[in-house]
Amino acid sequence: MHRLAIACLFAAVASAQFQIPIPGQRPRTGTQVPGSPRPGSPGSQRPGSTRTTTTREEVKRPPDTTFGILRRLDRKQIIVESDDHRILTYRIGDDIRLDESKFHPGDHLIVESVSDDEGFYTATNIEWSEAGKPEERAAAEHPLEDGLLRQEPPEPKDDETIAAARTAAVEFLDSLPSFQVKRNTTRYMQQGARSPWQAQDVVTSTLALKDGKEAYTDVRIGNKKVDKDMQEIDGLRSTGEFGEILADLFDPWTAAAFSAPARADIKGRRAYKYKFEVARERSSWRIMSPAQQYFAAYGGAVWIDQDTNRVLRLEMQARALPKKFDFDTVEMTLDYDFVRLDAGKQFLLPTEAEALNCIRGTTVCMRNATSFRNYIKFTAESGIIFDESK
Repeated sequence: MHRLAIACLFAAVASAQFQIPIPGQRPRTGTQVPGSPRPGSPGSQRPGSTRTTTTREEVKRPPDTTFGILRRLDRKQIIVESDDHRILTYRIGDDIRLDESKFHPGDHLIVESVSDDEGFYTATNIEWSEAGKPEERAAAEHPLEDGLLRQEPPEPKDDETIAAARTAAVEFLDSLPSFQVKRNTTRYMQQGARSPWQAQDVVTSTLALKDGKEAYTDVRIGNKKVDKDMQEIDGLRSTGEFGEILADLFDPWTAAAFSAPARADIKGRRAYKYKFEVARERSSWRIMSPAQQYFAAYGGAVWIDQDTNRVLRLEMQARALPKKFDFDTVEMTLDYDFVRLDAGKQFLLPTEAEALNCIRGTTVCMRNATSFRNYIKFTAESGIIFDESK
């Protein structure tokens, strides 16, 4: 299954992350962000539950309480899917001792925790509540990065344009020759609805696509080369622009609900505009913060070229993000245009992208403006190395 990932990690004032991680950093004002401990949220204990507590000095702040299902457990961390479907990762306090044989993925737990200034959690109390049902235990073993278990897709009810766009999306990656392109991202921060956007830094890289795989080399922040993968840099970041987003939207399993089309020409081309909605239960859009991830329901609009049935523009907005999720706004846009990769043929490829998120309960937002320039058809002489293990 294709996965679109948006990360937003918190860093220092100079940078921010949208993991979406966002370019730039979160200002260290001391203001708590969603997921931070909140006064007046004591833990509770159900009859018959097993309780383990840590007394470390650094975690004596009021805890946050989460009810959920165990997904993963080892000696150092525990991963829980909360009742509101967030997936949370906790460091286990040094004084906590768990009998791992009593905990099974799918079992119901109560976790009390505190968070640090960067949004990472430490579990202070862990209570086993009740055994998971067979179907819950089976679902809990599913890979965390894949979201929900796939079910049989409903029968699509498409008009001719959407049906053709589905076919085009499936064929998109297979039809592309291998190539490389310069990816330039300027990362901005805004601290107040009426404040101007302030550029934080510029992230550049060479992105190569071969056999449908994205690979990033020569990653630089402010023209300084970094010894990190694109997925590991601090700040707002997004990936998956080359086919994965469209493959997810038009995948029959996603069951996107499309509106009736409206004529909406764009970039001098005749196009149809469709609005759409995707339910959380079928979403592949994974939004990440330092210690949380969430597969969000989303909606938006897509512009489809009348002549080629290819997508010219895509707008997406996350819907109904949980109240305890770090962000209350997550959006992205993606623009395509025709690019000549060789003398004989043009391909519709991404040329511009934007990703935006806002920290819940604050007026702090982060935005990435990305351009794709200097497409070059890949040859053996290009010297690009793909890690086949990924």
